[in-house]
Amino acid sequence: MYENYEKPQFSACLLYFDDRYSHDLALRILNTIKEYGFYPPKLIFAGSLTNNRYIKFHTDREDLFDSAYSDQDVLTIELCSSQKNQATGFWRLLITKAINKGPALPRSKKEWNTLHLSFTYDKLTDEAFCVRFQKCVKRLIELLHPFFARMDDMAVSVDMALDRNPPNGFARTQPTEYGTVNAIYWGNYYGSDYCKKYLSPDITCCDAAVWEPLGDGMFFSLSGEIKDFCTPKGLKNRMILTKKLGIQPIHPEAVNTMEQINRMIK
Repeated sequence: MYENYEKPQFSACLLYFDDRYSHDLALRILNTIKEYGFYPPKLIFAGSLTNNRYIKFHTDREDLFDSAYSDQDVLTIELCSSQKNQATGFWRLLITKAINKGPALPRSKKEWNTLHLSFTYDKLTDEAFCVRFQKCVKRLIELLHPFFARMDDMAVSVDMALDRNPPNGFARTQPTEYGTVNAIYWGNYYGSDYCKKYLSPDITCCDAAVWEPLGDGMFFSLSGEIKDFCTPKGLKNRMILTKKLGIQPIHPEAVNTMEQINRMIK
């Protein structure tokens, strides 16, 4: 659950493989976020290229994103729309790279890259922004071919993956493993391998979700609009899909967080 000092955010997270980090892909990512209004940022972090700190972005450094993505020694890139301590009007793009060095590994053993795109709650009332956000995430899915992606409130995402039977009784988040689904989020993307394992025609006909073929897989959300992500109906749909997919039941702490958020955004 959120504490008083925390800034609630809604987030999309894409998990994808890439060990080439080509200039071409970097430019395609850049053009996509430009098209949907997530560029230019106010601040940028690009590891050693920004002296390991956040700096103000200037138009004369247009090549910084491309250089950072293609540089195998830069493992983290972050773009921010404003100062990070601002509670409203804030969006952030975060890319964390995993350099797979050494002998080639099977997909199930390789490390993957993550791309996060998040925003603060005040943006939920901006319908045009939310539409832009969804379109940008879906375009990035088509571009990056993730094996899995999720869209949900950040605190809910953590609490949804809590282990129902942790060792020694201490609450812990289950680690993400390739090929395994821990929870149903407001928005979900399953690549082809996940579709084969989890989805069947009777599940994709279920009206507990809005289904959309996308890339080489399937995107499905609990409703058509982000603003409905923590409604009682959304919780009911999560439970239906959780049962149909045969994954662990929703943790009570996740339910508590959703109820807290539902009160918060009314």
